Amino acid sequence: MGEFRGTGNKDDAKCGKDCSTDSYMDNSSNTNDDDYAECSLGDHNKSQPNDPSSSHNVFHSVEEDNVALDEYWNIVQMNFQTEDECYNFYNSYAKRKGFSVRKELRFVCSKEGIRDPSLVKPEDRARRERALTRMECAASLSIKLDKKRGIWFVDNFIDDHNHPLTSHDETPFLRSHRKIKDFQKSEIHSLESIGIRKNVIMKVMKCKYGGYDKVGFVKKDLYNYSSRYKRSRILEGDASATLELMKKRRDKDPGFFYEYQVDDEGRLKNLFWCDAQSRMDYQSFGDVVFDSTQRMNKYNMPFIPFVGLNHHRQTTIFACGIVSDECVESYTWFLQVFLRAMCQQKPRSIITDSDNAMMKAIRQVLPDTDHRVCSWHIERVEHYEVCVSELREKEAEFDSKASQSWPATITDSPEIEESAGHIFTSANFDLVQKELQKLDGLHVDVVQDGKGERYMVTSEQKSARKCYVDYTRIGGNHDIRCSCRKMEREGIPCKHILSVLKHLEVKVKEIPKCCVLQRLSKNAKADLPSVRKSDLHVWTEKQKNYYELNARGSELFDLASNSCELFGEVKEYMESQLSKISSSNAATKKHTHVDEVGETSHRPEGSVLDPICVATKGAPRSMKGWDEHRPRLCSRCRQPGHDIRRCPEAKREEQDLALIESLKIVVILYDINLHCLETLRVKDEELQNLANNIRAQDATIKEIADKLTQTAEAAEAAASAAHTMDEHRILLCSEIERLRHYKQ
Repeated sequence: MGEFRGTGNKDDAKCGKDCSTDSYMDNSSNTNDDDYAECSLGDHNKSQPNDPSSSHNVFHSVEEDNVALDEYWNIVQMNFQTEDECYNFYNSYAKRKGFSVRKELRFVCSKEGIRDPSLVKPEDRARRERALTRMECAASLSIKLDKKRGIWFVDNFIDDHNHPLTSHDETPFLRSHRKIKDFQKSEIHSLESIGIRKNVIMKVMKCKYGGYDKVGFVKKDLYNYSSRYKRSRILEGDASATLELMKKRRDKDPGFFYEYQVDDEGRLKNLFWCDAQSRMDYQSFGDVVFDSTQRMNKYNMPFIPFVGLNHHRQTTIFACGIVSDECVESYTWFLQVFLRAMCQQKPRSIITDSDNAMMKAIRQVLPDTDHRVCSWHIERVEHYEVCVSELREKEAEFDSKASQSWPATITDSPEIEESAGHIFTSANFDLVQKELQKLDGLHVDVVQDGKGERYMVTSEQKSARKCYVDYTRIGGNHDIRCSCRKMEREGIPCKHILSVLKHLEVKVKEIPKCCVLQRLSKNAKADLPSVRKSDLHVWTEKQKNYYELNARGSELFDLASNSCELFGEVKEYMESQLSKISSSNAATKKHTHVDEVGETSHRPEGSVLDPICVATKGAPRSMKGWDEHRPRLCSRCRQPGHDIRRCPEAKREEQDLALIESLKIVVILYDINLHCLETLRVKDEELQNLANNIRAQDATIKEIADKLTQTAEAAEAAASAAHTMDEHRILLCSEIERLRHYKQ
């Protein structure tokens, strides 16, 4: 385009090429309003000699030249309040034109300068050299501060580029036009908090803003920002950041409990935590599944969840923790802290895998608890907050359905079934209903009648199996027990108890309380009100305000988009408010994103250090003979002394397989040979038949030739006879003519 320095009018402009100056940060200038530096304006349509796009700009019309000149002079006469305002303007101008901006002593084109030659071909480079992007482009914008007026003015503006500019669909990928805004950072944090991956987040952004060109950043920027944000939150270390998070949770939730243990070097060794709702759930559902087989972090520390089943037979989490190793000492500390958190209420039963250290710790801390060993492992909980929030949301949903509806009766015992529908949750009612459907074919006989009644229940199909049900009624209280003990094992009345209740339909019209386990009923948590609303997505006051404004704004945007007039009004109002608030924030302090650390913090004395990466313990041994040394057996032949790679049977099997494969090949070749012989035989027969046909055709042709010869001879004789007869006719005619003349 050209070059300009100083201020003035179009008429005062003078051409020149030596007016460039780097005065971007020159705040000490004593230039007066009327004696600014002389300006110079070059040929604004003249491209550099090495401009590859100059051929495209040769035939500019006069109108285009005038528009470009007007735009040029509008820029050189502009004033700015701050440096950032000037940068934002020049960057917007660059985006419209198709180039990127870099901020140095002045605002320059990103292709300004040239790469250091010593870095072009370095030795021992592990990665491929990046493509060259700088090509000494002279385009730039310099500004100067007028101290008297306190404004920045354009000191030097060069609009000549020696490279082709990008098209509009390529501009969003240029570096200076890619920036994640503060409100977009809030959206990214919200989506990441619920476990959405970054590539999916990028797709959501494209869909929300209407295309990749309107998002304002690319996928690489998203990955880089997430990485920087995570590092900024753990500047003091993973352990300190985790404990700081625990403290914030306890400040928000007085019932939140956490406890940790450090080693002699001050490194985090063990950590335990649970919130108030988890502690209340444990009071209602005391059976625990305790597992530590999953590892979830770079320190290879086992993650331990305490989980159970609620009254909907859904998984509920009581507590979580991590330990540095899987030894008896760690598990003992963990169980002791668990009891302190749960007010010393011991679980009624506990289920674990067959880990020896875990079983020893349970025998020491919970000797009276029913301990069972299970071979399956619980799926690890990688995102504790997300998992707990989802589980409690499902529990609230099922509680709502249970309180507002009840199942329909389908069995022959409608009164008992209806009573069960009002007492049990849906999942437990289904089990009771299945028991009611088994009543057909059961016979109830009174064995003992009196104060304590005993009934014998038998089945038509299996008459040998007998169960005895004892029923006692004292006043309004009932006591009923069955010898199958299913009520004690699973917490629901068995088919034998239900058959007796049906038999006593006159006395009992509903399921008695003795047949209802409180933890499986709809009123399992009646004494402990639940607080299941999650603040997972709101960790600051700013986030809370943002979500509320976002919800109201979405409603406003939907209504305003139906009318062009309303759309214009809302857009104009939003732009005015945005400009006003941005100016206010810029005047007070730079607006930084919530929770984003901008400067390096120092580790305070006595802080907890990160744990050391520990070696894995491996899968638990079998309970039977776990303390006996058993030789390693081959997994193929189950014999000691070798493994599957050196197994003799494996070698013999390989040889046998090779022999079988060879035999298969021989059989295939033999089949192919037989097929070829059969094909040759068929072809030979076809050739013989063809030869016989040819011979027969030759005899026929010979006969036809003989007949043709005879025919030719006969024809020749006939022709000779005809010639003789013709001669006789001529003689007779002449004789007749002579006689006629003679007669006359």
